[in-house]
Amino acid sequence: MYEHIKSRGMPDIAPRSSNAPIFKGSGVSSFLEIYEMITIKNTDQQKTLLFPYYCDRSINDSLIKTTPYESRDWDSFKTMLLKRFKSDLDDVSVSNIEVLALTGFKNDKFEEFMYNFEYMSDKLISKGMISTTYRTNLLLRSVPSDLIDRISHKIYTDEEEMIDY
Repeated sequence: MYEHIKSRGMPDIAPRSSNAPIFKGSGVSSFLEIYEMITIKNTDQQKTLLFPYYCDRSINDSLIKTTPYESRDWDSFKTMLLKRFKSDLDDVSVSNIEVLALTGFKNDKFEEFMYNFEYMSDKLISKGMISTTYRTNLLLRSVPSDLIDRISHKIYTDEEEMIDY
């Protein structure tokens, strides 16, 4: 939209400066609106690259290890942020995590799957909606069968009972 004014420089408000906004994991929609204004002169690739520097350090690692961040695809990155950090008004439900577990993951998407799975399961456990045992059960259901065959000796006893960890 504003490609004619894009630059290769820093955004209007530098990351970690005294007046720079910091994303802490809540209010993602409003933060993205502000971030878009701050980075209006930057390319989509630069917006993606700079985003973690406007975030609380506790969520940096989980963001930079996502596929949309690694590919520097701003639209995909934004979509991932909106899905992952949607507000409590759009509560994560047991059925949501069950669908995620049934869908499972491909080997190249494991980290992305785990970030989403951990986020959802931690939220549901903290609200008392699922137990840690059920989370483990869901996680095992999401693992591809060929991988289960390779690791079954580490998760099941000879009597085919799950090993307690």
